[in-house]
Amino acid sequence: MSATQGNSNKKPREWQLQAWDQYIRDEKSDWLLCATPGAGKTTWALGLARRLLDNGTVERVVVVAPTQTIRDQWKNQTVVHLDFVLNEHGGLENAKDFEGIVLTYAQVANQPDLQRMGCGRAKTLVIFDEIHHAGFPQQSWGDKAKYAFEGSVRRIELTGTPWRRPGYGRISFVSYDEKGKLLVDYAYEYGKAVRDKVCRSVEFRAYDGTVKYVSLESCVPYTREYTLEDEDDRTQVLRSLLNPSGEWIKSMIQMAHTELLDIRAGNEEQGAIPDAKGLVIADNQTDARTIGKLLERMTNEKPAIIISDEPDAKQALEAFKSGSGLWAVAVNQVSEGVDVPALYVGVYATRKKTPLIFRQIVGRFVRRRVDAKDEPRIEEDRSAVVFMPAVQTLKDLASDMQNELRHNLKLEIEEGEREYQQERSNLNGENEDDDPIELPTDISPAELDSIITSGTVYSSAEYTEAQNVAKQVGIPLTYAINLAAAMRLKGLAASSSSSLPSEPEAREMPRHKVRDALLQRINQLAKSKALTLGVPFKDFNRDLAKRFGGARRALSIEKLKEQLLYLEQLQVDE
Repeated sequence: MSATQGNSNKKPREWQLQAWDQYIRDEKSDWLLCATPGAGKTTWALGLARRLLDNGTVERVVVVAPTQTIRDQWKNQTVVHLDFVLNEHGGLENAKDFEGIVLTYAQVANQPDLQRMGCGRAKTLVIFDEIHHAGFPQQSWGDKAKYAFEGSVRRIELTGTPWRRPGYGRISFVSYDEKGKLLVDYAYEYGKAVRDKVCRSVEFRAYDGTVKYVSLESCVPYTREYTLEDEDDRTQVLRSLLNPSGEWIKSMIQMAHTELLDIRAGNEEQGAIPDAKGLVIADNQTDARTIGKLLERMTNEKPAIIISDEPDAKQALEAFKSGSGLWAVAVNQVSEGVDVPALYVGVYATRKKTPLIFRQIVGRFVRRRVDAKDEPRIEEDRSAVVFMPAVQTLKDLASDMQNELRHNLKLEIEEGEREYQQERSNLNGENEDDDPIELPTDISPAELDSIITSGTVYSSAEYTEAQNVAKQVGIPLTYAINLAAAMRLKGLAASSSSSLPSEPEAREMPRHKVRDALLQRINQLAKSKALTLGVPFKDFNRDLAKRFGGARRALSIEKLKEQLLYLEQLQVDE
């Protein structure tokens, strides 16, 4: 492709050039691009649309966006002049002044006949932003979008989070293989984007906590104590820990605020980023407002509250983005629309943990900024930091994201849909007794469980030990993670010359840590082996359960060791 670009004063990135070239070679009416959030897929799509308009392949462009906020981002550019309609019904562009129109999926669903007519009048290119939003036939969006645009000559599907699976069919206009796996025409993943300095790296800090409950069963009150490691009661514990009135979430937000101030101030090793900002993703609107008041007391500054259902949400987001404020609080539903490149610190204060939602939220923190010469800003080599609950599912997602275990996005449709539907059911109507027999009475502050960086999980003990060594030998504490990595690699202890536990079965490790390390390693290996074999992950897990006498969580440590050895020795033709 020529110098035609998505933004006239920015040179294309290498991946954008490659994707443009591949699109031209493929000559397909439907083409799916998956690019990690912050990589520049909007710029890529606009550049391609400009070329297709200029060479006469198409005569108009329609962009379909998931939210009004994202719709406004598309219209506020000058590469392709797009009209838009404010009301809920959508419409057609004024062809005298515009080259197309940008709509939301809801607007398309309200007037599909009008959009169908527009495609019949002129050769139309349709760009679907976050195409998974067209996967809701039960809400009619998918069927209406297909009806409206099946007469267009070209369709480009964009996604940065291709995890959502339709419950009653397949996403309109995208392709699947014979096993029901999503086929991507070009993928630009998070790991490569970080290596190319297109996106910022993210460090995850996972925190556990303790909740004491008073049981009222049989009218005899007694106290029980749980943490996030107690599998049977994990959902209850997480709900209690995330309660904005408890000490756990308060202490986590305080640690996140301290981290944000440190990033703004800088140090001898890392430069200051004085405009760095923080974002809390709350579980619901009530929690968001309560956390907002907590932050205001903590920082003496009123944070931005971004709630999609409120009329001033867009103005609040824009004010936060352009202003000097430290913090914003949002509910996860608006995470796709939160585009603030200065975000460096996040607090994951929601119970939702599907891959789609996790990646959308983390995607808010990966966008890098450039200098006047369109080069990545040197000071932004610093990682963003996301504070989160030490739920094993979230830790696995963090590790998987950094390790790129998605392997070209070969995803399991049925397994993911079950997970999504189950979680939606659990969160919208949880199975709670009308009269609970256990009431939380004491919630501990957040306790560091592990740090996840570059795809590696370091326990709090390893990190603390590395900090101790750093102090003893005069190494800056900011290098503690690098030191922990080196110590694990060498098998050295920090201060006692004994072996640092680098293997799950190390005797000095608490048994629950041994079990968790074994489960994590087995899960990673199982995903990799299943993918290479071309076997659905759920089927591969079922076979493992039969072979070893039960699901992994129910196995003893010795059985887990046997399963790990089996997977390590399993020969797979690459």
